[in-house]
Amino acid sequence: MDYEIRRVTTRSDWRGFLALPRKLYRKDPLWIPSLDSDVRRTLDSRKNPYFRSAQLGVFLCLKDGIPVARTTAVVNPAYALPGGRLPAMFGYFESDNDAAAVRALFSTVGEWCRQRGATDLHGPFHPHHYSELGLQADKFDEHVTFFQTHHPQKYLPLLEQTGFIVERMLHTRRNPDIREWLDRHPAPQALAPQLHVRPVRLSDLASELERIREVYNDAFADNCFFLPVSSDEYRFAARDLRLVTRPDLNVIVEHGEEPVGVLQCVLDVNPLLQPMRGGRATPFGVFHFLTHRSHIRRLIVYAVGIKRHWQRGRVHALLFDALHRMARNFDELETTWMSPDNAIALHAAERFGMTEDKHFAIMTRPVTVP
Repeated sequence: MDYEIRRVTTRSDWRGFLALPRKLYRKDPLWIPSLDSDVRRTLDSRKNPYFRSAQLGVFLCLKDGIPVARTTAVVNPAYALPGGRLPAMFGYFESDNDAAAVRALFSTVGEWCRQRGATDLHGPFHPHHYSELGLQADKFDEHVTFFQTHHPQKYLPLLEQTGFIVERMLHTRRNPDIREWLDRHPAPQALAPQLHVRPVRLSDLASELERIREVYNDAFADNCFFLPVSSDEYRFAARDLRLVTRPDLNVIVEHGEEPVGVLQCVLDVNPLLQPMRGGRATPFGVFHFLTHRSHIRRLIVYAVGIKRHWQRGRVHALLFDALHRMARNFDELETTWMSPDNAIALHAAERFGMTEDKHFAIMTRPVTVP
């Protein structure tokens, strides 16, 4: 069987790329769609500032002229490692149950990456390290929450047949009855007179995003795959953040005028995205989303960052107290992905009674496989 691998450049190719998930998940009630406009915006290398310094390839595999698999590839020279290694990232992977199609797809993708100096592939990242990432590895019969990826059980072995191995297993954490747990575990009083905690000010959002970016760039500097995020990149990524959160769910800890810690929580809006399975934000879908946000009972810890100089101080206690107050207004508390070697984050989650929930794999392989 012959397969055609295309670089997605034409309108027709983009329609095939965007429509493939709807075809594959049409009978899956757990699938949460991405809006076509959001995917297209993220993968527009002319508009997304991340691609000013990174190269993007968007690929579609066709069998008998019909799309059967897709993925993206990103090569960023800033990821160069000692010894001549340059990791590339793949993402947005989807496929029907066709190992030959996946092999053909990644053979072309690997060669494209090799020609640009990359030595190995890692992913999935949609499309980079501070976006949705990972391949769902368990609990396939349960709903995923906001910023978690949903995949069928066949994807992990399908990629393994193509030469990928599991490089790292991330996980999320959950407390399904956070209000009752907090009643039994009151927060100790957090005192730090030299520090000030306040909610994010939407009236000065541009300045607030800069302060949050400053904290994250310092706090996550030693994390795997992390690169400093520019002002343009962060504004681009955070454009729709106000749709999934509120000012009182985002706090900044300051020492004088310096931001030293950030806690960002979001609402689990996934159930409200279900009516948009067609890939478009219809008037009914938008109305349903806006009128039902206030009824959401599941809170997600989206990101927590503390500047490295302050990580042994009282900032942790202040953020713990802030999350304690936020979570009391919800029934469930979850996290986005966590690394098993992040002892500080794991300890903080345990203090809220959150236990391991879903697992997500980061896969890797050389760009060329015999």
